[in-house]
Amino acid sequence: MCKKEVILCVDDEENQLAVRKLVLESKGYDVLTAASGRQALGLLAQHQVDLVLSDHLMPGLTGAELARQIKAQKPELPGDFDFRGKRDTGRCRLCGSLHEQAGWSHGHV
Repeated sequence: MCKKEVILCVDDEENQLAVRKLVLESKGYDVLTAASGRQALGLLAQHQVDLVLSDHLMPGLTGAELARQIKAQKPELPGDFDFRGKRDTGRCRLCGSLHEQAGWSHGHV
């Protein structure tokens, strides 16, 4: 029997997390969920995860901060991160690029 790929979804909005879990499980993935970056880091320490999908704007750790910590813990995970945040506007503190309102922002690792 083939091992299912495991996706960790991170979002502080419960409804968004539930929808992602439902859709991904219907496509045959095992899905872990975390309501915060700290909770996600705890799950990463306990489980083998193939992919992390994260919200960007969350209390505590932002998606970009979470991405940096994930790369420190699990350097074998892919290094490109995209974050969707409808309220994510302004200049990126890391690269200075202007993020468009309701657009994609990017993570740096």
